[in-house]
Amino acid sequence: MKKLTLLLGAAMLTGMTSFAQNNESTVKQDGNYNKVQAEQVGSENINDMLQAGTANEAALSQEGIMNTSLLEQVGIMNKYYAKQVGSNYSKALQMGLGNLAVVDQNGSNTSLITQKGFGDLAAVKQTGAKNKSTINQLWDVNDEAYVTQFGVYNKANVLQKFGLNNWVLINQKGFKNDVNAVQLGGVWNSAVIKQDGNLNQAYTLQKGGSYNWAKVNQKGISNTAISMQFNGDFNTTDINQKEKNNFASALQREGIFNKATIKQDGNNNIAYSTQLGGAFNTVKTEQMGNNNVVNAFQKGGAANTADLWQKGNGNVALSKQYSGVENTVFTTQAGDKNYVEATQVNGAANGVYAAQIGDLNYIKTMQINGEENNAFVTQLGDLNNASVYQEGGEKNTADVIQIGALNKADVTQLENATADATVFQNGVSNIAAVEQMYSEKATAYIAQGGVNNEAFIGQYATIENNAKIMQTGNNNYAASIQAFGVKNIATTTQFGNNNKSVTFQLGSHNTVTVNQMGDGHKSFVQQVGYGNKAIVNQYNSVVNP
Repeated sequence: MKKLTLLLGAAMLTGMTSFAQNNESTVKQDGNYNKVQAEQVGSENINDMLQAGTANEAALSQEGIMNTSLLEQVGIMNKYYAKQVGSNYSKALQMGLGNLAVVDQNGSNTSLITQKGFGDLAAVKQTGAKNKSTINQLWDVNDEAYVTQFGVYNKANVLQKFGLNNWVLINQKGFKNDVNAVQLGGVWNSAVIKQDGNLNQAYTLQKGGSYNWAKVNQKGISNTAISMQFNGDFNTTDINQKEKNNFASALQREGIFNKATIKQDGNNNIAYSTQLGGAFNTVKTEQMGNNNVVNAFQKGGAANTADLWQKGNGNVALSKQYSGVENTVFTTQAGDKNYVEATQVNGAANGVYAAQIGDLNYIKTMQINGEENNAFVTQLGDLNNASVYQEGGEKNTADVIQIGALNKADVTQLENATADATVFQNGVSNIAAVEQMYSEKATAYIAQGGVNNEAFIGQYATIENNAKIMQTGNNNYAASIQAFGVKNIATTTQFGNNNKSVTFQLGSHNTVTVNQMGDGHKSFVQQVGYGNKAIVNQYNSVVNP
């Protein structure tokens, strides 16, 4: 056992150099081939080193006033290199084999490092005041942690435990930024966190799994980002935040090659991304503006995609995908206080494409089972409402276009094959509904212009049916129902005001055509049987044709 205490100005020994006054260096060595080199320039600097083991190495340079370096090395071939300029504090504990710790401090900062593994690397660079870095590497192999801090009162915590070849990089610039990066077990997992601003918070957790990647980039004030990955492989989270008070959370549990991307530019935006199991699923969220909310959920399945885009204020977008293969949700919101919700359960190659341009619009879609079913909803205006429900069947399409205000449209497709429903509304306070059930090649079309028009098309257990309704004017009502028929065609056209048309067909080869061009016309057609044909034309303002 060797013990050497140096009081500066009193002694100088090989490998140890002291200048100025009241510096103190204490070195204890117990073992073989241990090396220490210390240089102190300034006053009241403290160096305390304990080496117990074989071939451990330490080098220290202190310059300034009241720098403190505390080191304990127990093991084999551990290395510690520290440079302190100013009034800094560094404490390191190395137990294990081949660990390396590098500390570079300029200002008045604190660094705490604990290494109890094999071949771990911890590197800390601090510039500024009151920054604090804590790195714990426990019973792991070849893990690496890099922390860079520039500013005041930044805080970084790294925990790496029971892992292999895991990697953490933290870069902080500003005031009171906070990072917690945790890696428990796992192989080749990586986390990169960058903060530029003030009062930002980031938390990453990687537990188990392999080759997972978590990335957080924050620029602004008081943003919060959370990334959690559990027992998956090749999964990726990427969170990018700008401006103030944004919140983002990405959770991945199990699964393989899943990817979640969140981009926020504005204030008080909230985004959640949850991926449970599955493979090659993707969530992409982009928010521009203030007070927007996104919640994307994926469970199981493969190659499902949710792409949610918001520009404006107070918009809400919800996407839920359960199992299924190659299902897609794509939403666009430009305006304020719009709401869209899309749910997909099982099925394959189903798609939801929703666009809202305006304010206070509402869209809700649900797809259950089925293959290659698509829902297209476009809203241009304010206070429009649209819903689409598709269950089973294949290659069905629902297309809703609303231009104006206070329009409402509902489309229901149940166990159809190649059914097509199109609703076009251009005006104010129009209402349209389409129901297609157990039909094949059914086609429904509704077009409304004006105010307070109402139209309904129902097709039930039909084949190659075609129903069209067109209304231009105000306060018109039209209903067309087709059930248990073959090759039925119904066409209703109304151009005036306060017209009413109802058609009903039950049978085969039926055709109905109704044209009402004036005001106040009423028409009711009912056909039961085969080969029936009815044509009604009313061109003037006769109230009772």
